[in-house]
Amino acid sequence: MASFFTSNQLQRNTLFIGLLIVLGFATLTAQNYSGYKINVKNTELVTKHMNWVYGGYRFTLDMHFNENTYNYYKSQSKKNSYDFYAQEHTGYTYLSQLAKQLKEDADQLGYTGWKLAEYLTAFVQQNITYTKDPYNYCFDYPKFPIETLVEKSGDCEDSAILLVVLLKLFNFDAVLIQVPGHMAVGLACSNCSAYYNFEGKKYAYIESTNSNGKIGYIPTDYKNVSAQLIKIPNIKPYQPVVTTPKPNQWEEECYCKPKKETKVITIGGEEYTIRVNETLVIKQNGLTISVSN
Repeated sequence: MASFFTSNQLQRNTLFIGLLIVLGFATLTAQNYSGYKINVKNTELVTKHMNWVYGGYRFTLDMHFNENTYNYYKSQSKKNSYDFYAQEHTGYTYLSQLAKQLKEDADQLGYTGWKLAEYLTAFVQQNITYTKDPYNYCFDYPKFPIETLVEKSGDCEDSAILLVVLLKLFNFDAVLIQVPGHMAVGLACSNCSAYYNFEGKKYAYIESTNSNGKIGYIPTDYKNVSAQLIKIPNIKPYQPVVTTPKPNQWEEECYCKPKKETKVITIGGEEYTIRVNETLVIKQNGLTISVSN
């Protein structure tokens, strides 16, 4: 479990329950859909310290990740749909172990239902720092949960994906909410005052990027705008092939990549090189050929 203190016990230290957890050490195997496995035994560990406050308690938790596992997921394609990065949680051993540690404290403190959801939300809101995508001017760069946890940073879709995965691991009915230029989480509710209707259910809005955001509060910028609710299946409905990108693939796919400096063409068996803003004019057999770069 995590270490936790009441606000008074931060000074008196009369209560201390601590456990160092190692996520995936010596046993975790990362596997892609083509069957290729990465052995992560005896590899370097990345240590991250988490702390958050909820219900008058301050919680601390040391998490250890295999660096190879992190690098493996970081190398995967970022061109899949958002739900792809959230629906694979059943195969994430490190997330199951994290959920187990969070559940021990939640059970001991009596957190169930709405309070349990707030406790998990606080974990994400207070530990993940908002940062823009590295290629935010070209396309979104969604992260797998392990990337967000190891880097302790991400933009709206990254913290939202992490939170929706944690909520679903605790058997909550949760979805992603996509509004223009932003992403959040939806939590199924029955007596919520502000909500989205989706497949006959009500979903309360959760802002994963605001450490003070309350469940059910919709920021003014996202009220009265169109929203798409994205369902996260518990079992993946398909198995797309995930390929490891070559170096700088993201820059090459980015539409804002600078134009190539030269163009090479072949005419009549001869190769011609055309520089930027240059026009090549060739006259052959009474024909004039003009090619610009």
